[in-house]
Amino acid sequence: MQNEIHQRDLIVGLQKGLALIQLFSKANPRLTVPQAAKMSGLTQSAAAVFF
Repeated sequence: MQNEIHQRDLIVGLQKGLALIQLFSKANPRLTVPQAAKMSGLTQSAAAVFF
């Protein structure tokens, strides 16, 4: 069985990662996983993948 990554899965992952990156600023140079999840609307599990 061959593991294939579908294009739609890559795009969704990229969107989530970019949403988290955009949270960081001079006002918010550091965030915890719960903070990032709440601010982005992602679950803590989804946000934790990118930390």
